[in-house]
Amino acid sequence: YKGTWYEYKRFPAFFEIGLECTTARYTSGDGGAVNVMNKGLLRVPFFGTKLVVSTSSISGTAVVPNSQRPAELIALFGDDQAAADDAGCIPNYIIQDTDYKSYSVVFSCVEVLGFNVQFAWILTRCAGVAPANLTELETNLKTAGVDVSKFELANQDDCPLE
Repeated sequence: YKGTWYEYKRFPAFFEIGLECTTARYTSGDGGAVNVMNKGLLRVPFFGTKLVVSTSSISGTAVVPNSQRPAELIALFGDDQAAADDAGCIPNYIIQDTDYKSYSVVFSCVEVLGFNVQFAWILTRCAGVAPANLTELETNLKTAGVDVSKFELANQDDCPLE
């Protein structure tokens, strides 16, 4: 699972408003943890090109609290990492499906001010390339009760190389 993944589709999220060229990079961390680096660009059109207004990145750590369920992780980012002891042991980052080499489907569900907030991503190893089994992936999410109509395409056009 390690390496760079590109967002193909995502649920709208306040922390990704306006971002393009979004990626998630996973590397080995200490004690079996996984280091996560999410990046994106805020760009504006300018005479037929896009100018980068700002870059966005946030680092985090993900751990598997139950080795019997390795696809369920606790992922903490930014300031949340400092409160890791208070986070409990409820997974908030679930790898719903992956073939490790071309696609991954990630689902996250968190409680915010008493509301259930859901996030989902379909990630690929190639920027802007739909998984061959996209319809099947969305059908599986729908069967699991996820409202796939919330998905929006992530813009990966003309992104600079990492």
